[in-house]
Formats: sequence, C-alpha cells, structure tokens
Amino acid sequence: MSGDDPQLAHDRGLMASRWLAVGQQDLRVVHLCLGAPAPELAAAAYHCQQAAEKRLKGLN
Repeated sequence: MSGDDPQLAHDRGLMASRWLAVGQQDLRVVHLCLGAPAPELAAAAYHCQQAAEKRLKGLN
C-alpha cells in the first residue's frame, strides 16, 4: 500500500479520532477526581498521563 491509499488514510483518521475520544474521557475523569469533596490526586495524575499518551497516539 502506498501513502496515497484513501482507505488507509480513512482508517488512520478513524483510529486517531478514537484515541482522541478516549483521551477526552481520561480528561473528564481528571476533572471529576479533582472536583471531588476529597480530591483524588493520584488518580487524577494517572489519568492526566493516560490522556497525554492517547493524544500522542492520536497524532501519529
């Protein structure tokens, strides 16, 4: 397959969208953890890291 394959480009776009959507879910969890009456800092930090990883995967 060449780099000009429209199906390949479409599939990569779908995968990128999926990774970015999962990263958005991680960020939502971060906000929930930090907004809790007793903030869950370790869980928030973990999900921040996960969101960053998903963003990088979505950009590749």
